[in-house]
Amino acid sequence: MNRDLSSCRYGSPGDAPAPTETVLIRSAESPNWNRLAWGAIAVGALIRLLWAFVLHPPYDFVFSDMQGYVSRAQGLATGAPLERYFAFYPPGTHILLAGPLLLDEGVVGLRAAAALWWALSSASVVFAWRLALCLLTPRAAAVTAALCAAYPLFFFYAGFFSSETPAMALLLAGLWLGYRSRHLPGRAAVVSAIGSGMLAGAAVAVRPQFLLNVVVLGVAMRGGARLGRLQLPVALAAAAILVLIPVVVHNSAAANKLTGISEYPGLIFYQAHCDIHLVTAGTPERGVFAFGSPVAFERNRGHDETFPDRQVWDQGFFLDRGLDCIREDGFSHLRIVGRNLLDAGATSTPFPLGDPPAVKTIARATNLVYSLGLVVIVVATIVLLRRRRDRPTEKSNQLGYGERQLLLHLACLLPVVLVFLSEPRYRIPYDVFGLMLLAALVTAGLGSLRRRAPA
Repeated sequence: MNRDLSSCRYGSPGDAPAPTETVLIRSAESPNWNRLAWGAIAVGALIRLLWAFVLHPPYDFVFSDMQGYVSRAQGLATGAPLERYFAFYPPGTHILLAGPLLLDEGVVGLRAAAALWWALSSASVVFAWRLALCLLTPRAAAVTAALCAAYPLFFFYAGFFSSETPAMALLLAGLWLGYRSRHLPGRAAVVSAIGSGMLAGAAVAVRPQFLLNVVVLGVAMRGGARLGRLQLPVALAAAAILVLIPVVVHNSAAANKLTGISEYPGLIFYQAHCDIHLVTAGTPERGVFAFGSPVAFERNRGHDETFPDRQVWDQGFFLDRGLDCIREDGFSHLRIVGRNLLDAGATSTPFPLGDPPAVKTIARATNLVYSLGLVVIVVATIVLLRRRRDRPTEKSNQLGYGERQLLLHLACLLPVVLVFLSEPRYRIPYDVFGLMLLAALVTAGLGSLRRRAPA
């Protein structure tokens, strides 16, 4: 029999069929779909290879945020003293970039970094497929691989040294190992949970908001694989903390005081709730920094503010300013909150995909279609789950668990875009959950049509 390598079963451990039944289901259904998935993965890797090494090499587009990541990585690679600004952004991205730059801080190192970004982007398709195998059917998992391989907003970012590419790869890998651990026996489950925690911790070091997804995973891991109820979540949390300790040490050394993963939240909270176009802070002696939301620039809205007596990492000051704006607006502030929600979707071009014009056109169209389609995907998924609940069967209960987990991971985006500065690139790593739900809906619909077709 051909046991699927994911070691995952349909649904939760309590709802899953017996092991022999699971193997029979997988044996009958998996091989052809797995071949389709591997084909999609290979095509996706080739697309990314052509994009990142021929059409749009990331080392030829080092500007704005990418310039910041590269310069900080070069500083780490050459052993330069840590600067105060190193603790402002989450350091995961520039720590990853520093690895290839140890070879050479110039062209050779940047080409090696481009290879790393290509590998991470390609691996994201693999991890999306493996995660989908844990939560959905092999058929839906194969469709997930095809969608992720061809999704322009995923492979476009392989051509930029930005945080989206490593964030997505690390998060998906961590989620896959975490859900996988629920179906493994004893020690193997704990080892998988530890690996999940390490990858999840690395994902949080790149994008701290992924902590919400780690919490969702930790709750799902309770009581898996005949272990104590908290053994797997504790292993997950301990491993994640172990990874994040060096990150806190790095930031604290740069700030010359105990600090966390990032000092950016205060400023983006202020920008999100005070209708800011551009905020400038600092002095020539200590450094002057200017920040503005790409959405505000593209739509030419908001006003400029300058704070010569403050630094951008003064979180308390900017948090207080943001709260002042909320208090002054009162109920009318709901307009700003609603606008932030829209800004995460279809109102602008995802930064930095604004050049060349063909890339901007494709990125903007894809962003619009996905943002509008996501509403339909979420509503259709909820309707499908309600129908399965009203007409329960063993198989529908098993499949429904996966869709519910994906909805929870997708919902982790809402606090991010409603509380902090919102723009499409913050949403894009979460698009994988929407594409998985779309794959589940498409395959469920095709399966329904096949069952209704006359013999």
